[in-house]
Amino acid sequence: MKKALLCGLNYPNQPHFLRGCVNDMMLWNAVLKENYGFDARNVRTIADDAATTDKITEGLAWLVRDARPDDVLFFQFSGHGTQMITVDFDADIEADGLDEVIVPSDMDWRERVIRDNDFARIFGQLPSGVRLTVLLDCCHS
Repeated sequence: MKKALLCGLNYPNQPHFLRGCVNDMMLWNAVLKENYGFDARNVRTIADDAATTDKITEGLAWLVRDARPDDVLFFQFSGHGTQMITVDFDADIEADGLDEVIVPSDMDWRERVIRDNDFARIFGQLPSGVRLTVLLDCCHS
């Protein structure tokens, strides 16, 4: 099976708005369907204000759910990325003491954030043989 989760955030009406991120998501949507045989029923898109922490996290859970060897999974995020001090002392502490994060539309710098450790936890549960591509078009990716 081939599944994809595509996220594009231009952050409209916010001080650090971007241009082109939703367009990137739409282009990847077309490329996956037209050139790589992804079925529209197995491609989910989340854009702008809808791309909240919960919606992206739910989408990632959907992406990896029931994955089997030889499945092809694709996650694309186009938007802001940043770094923040590691606060989870049970987690892997990186040499610089910082976590890389993607910025969902509702990021609050506390609970509403998606960290590199979250990706490790989510994607780390995939069985051997699953082919996963992660494309992060953001700072600190």
